[in-house]
Amino acid sequence: MRTKDTLNNLLKILNILYSGGYVTIKGLMDDYDMSERTASRYLNEYLPDAGFSIEKVGRKFRLANYNPKITGAIEAIENFAKEAGFYNDIKDFIKKIKQNSLSTYIKLHIENIGDYIAEINLIENAIKQKRVIKFTYDNGYEYEVKPLKIANFEGYWYLLALDGDKYKTFHLKSMKNITKTDKTFEIPPTFLEKLDNAINIWFEPDKEPFKVILKADEWASEYLKRIPLNPTQKEIEILSDGSLFEIKITHEMEVKRFIKGFLPQIKVIEPKWLDEEIKKEIREYLKD
Repeated sequence: MRTKDTLNNLLKILNILYSGGYVTIKGLMDDYDMSERTASRYLNEYLPDAGFSIEKVGRKFRLANYNPKITGAIEAIENFAKEAGFYNDIKDFIKKIKQNSLSTYIKLHIENIGDYIAEINLIENAIKQKRVIKFTYDNGYEYEVKPLKIANFEGYWYLLALDGDKYKTFHLKSMKNITKTDKTFEIPPTFLEKLDNAINIWFEPDKEPFKVILKADEWASEYLKRIPLNPTQKEIEILSDGSLFEIKITHEMEVKRFIKGFLPQIKVIEPKWLDEEIKKEIREYLKD
């Protein structure tokens, strides 16, 4: 996903919605040169995940009634753009939206890449053109990789790429002397779709995903419903005091820190080895 373009599109859509208008999937496809799948994701994933209440009326989508839980979403986007370094590109849309809405300020801790825009544009063009890039990493090694996607994990920016046939993640600002080569490559669409399931840098697309079942109390359930860990997450049972959620991951470290951060509101039901592993680590921590 091209972050700046995505935010621009989000803000254009929000400007229409906050002015009392409607949008349609076909309209987004025509106006912003999107595929049907991408247009659908803006309305059914990106905006709801960002905290905006969107409702569908026939084939039209509109902003639902005012909800105090989402009043910080606009400022969250604004601050994101400031810290990422491209606020000037979207400030006009922000201003228009804020004229039609009230909200509170949210501080996001996101790595500033404002001084790295030229390099990011080069990488984005290489991804779009399916061109191999070369660079020197901060460990001193030189790499020649197939760039796949740019992602933000836990506030830091990464390049997802193939080094030969091996999947790797590279911290963007640790990449120096980046050049685009004349070499081209092709990646199966199914492999690229797998990357949408990445939660953090521990994701391993070459491994068979395994199922994790989490029991969340009522408060944690609301959080997981609002912000799913990845697209595979689904609510499989509603309990009297919360819910059971199923998610598929490729490495236990994809969810370990998240689970520990929510203890005791979230508990691992399956697999048992993961539950025991987390308990063991907590016992080790509690030792004098």
